Amino acid sequence: MSRLPARLVITALLASSASAALAAPRLDGVLTDHAVIQRGQPIALTGEAAAGETVMITLAGRSVTAKADRAGRFAAELPALDAGGPYDLTIAAQSGAAVLHDVLIGDVYLCSGQSNMELAVSEAQDLIPDAHAPVDPSLRLLTIPKRAAATPAARLDDAVRWTVAGSASQPAFSAACFYMAQALRRSTAVPIGAIHASWGGSRISAWMSDPALRQAGLGDQADLLALYARDSAAANRRAMTLWETWWRTGSGDAVGREPWQPGAALDWQAVPAMTNFETWGIADLASYNGMLWYQRSVEITAEQARGPATLVLGTIDDADRTWVNGVGVGGSSLAAQSRVYALPVGTLKAGRNVITVNDDDVYAYGGMTGPADTMRITFGDGSSVPLGDGWRYAKARRIAGSAPGCRGTTSTAPGRSTMR
Repeated sequence: MSRLPARLVITALLASSASAALAAPRLDGVLTDHAVIQRGQPIALTGEAAAGETVMITLAGRSVTAKADRAGRFAAELPALDAGGPYDLTIAAQSGAAVLHDVLIGDVYLCSGQSNMELAVSEAQDLIPDAHAPVDPSLRLLTIPKRAAATPAARLDDAVRWTVAGSASQPAFSAACFYMAQALRRSTAVPIGAIHASWGGSRISAWMSDPALRQAGLGDQADLLALYARDSAAANRRAMTLWETWWRTGSGDAVGREPWQPGAALDWQAVPAMTNFETWGIADLASYNGMLWYQRSVEITAEQARGPATLVLGTIDDADRTWVNGVGVGGSSLAAQSRVYALPVGTLKAGRNVITVNDDDVYAYGGMTGPADTMRITFGDGSSVPLGDGWRYAKARRIAGSAPGCRGTTSTAPGRSTMR
């Protein structure tokens, strides 16, 4: 947990989407009604307006003007302010004006981490007075949505808004962050803005800059992320190669004899349901954490095989690597994200085709979880084949070390979070 400078809060960390052409001037970031701005530091403001237009911004009796450049961008800075409020923040120009209401000046804190920070107030202890605290008009809450990207995002994809802490906003907010903010309110007696940006199971590398990754000896992962940003298909091929090399090195399997080959002779068993495998009632899997192979064959026509296709496998907990006819087509570490993989022309063939999935369950529940009715291959001619049943599975042999991470932001991934 750390207190954030106003410049970072306003111009970088909390940048949100804005249109290129606006009827009235607009500020970047999540300066919304009920926002908290850091006290004691100059307040850097950026935004968009009509090209060449002069914009005036007023807050707490202080005003500043700025002129938009040819691209319609402007930047201004208000002087540092002491804790106080609520205030209205106005932004006005010839093209129009906007007013943000109930803005406070105080201390702004970022709370970030894994599942222990992500745990909501509604799921934490409810026997302590703080769990059912009354509305505190000087405590404001903001949650950053989960998004993953190969490079840091300049803006948030989703619109987010500050809320006043109370019975409607507290239950879904981070418990650790909320209780900390309550304690700070009592000890400092100034308005507090608490920003929650967590991702359960995320590893620290997902939040690190490119230079930091390289300094930590993760240059190969940094290179792969950079490749994803330029050419996702090439990066996927590179990631599959790294994973396959890791498997062969650890298992001793020769090329063409790996478990993802169509004719792999494993101890295959029928998959009871497309649910977490711990729920199948199979003693050997009840508390299993490790890799499971899944395989299914599908018969298609020459017409279906002629063009490209899309493979939808549903969600897979935690990470997957997927092959079709022994050729890697994708992988992800985002357990809650449905796997959708493009199958280029030449991937499929008329007759029997074999889909093989390696599920790497690193924590708690695992498996291919569908939903079954969403799983299918859709072909270029518009036809499709459902894939919600008919799968078989086999436990994978143990390989020393961790598998190379997939693109994303989880415990098995080197991917970048959109927020740092």
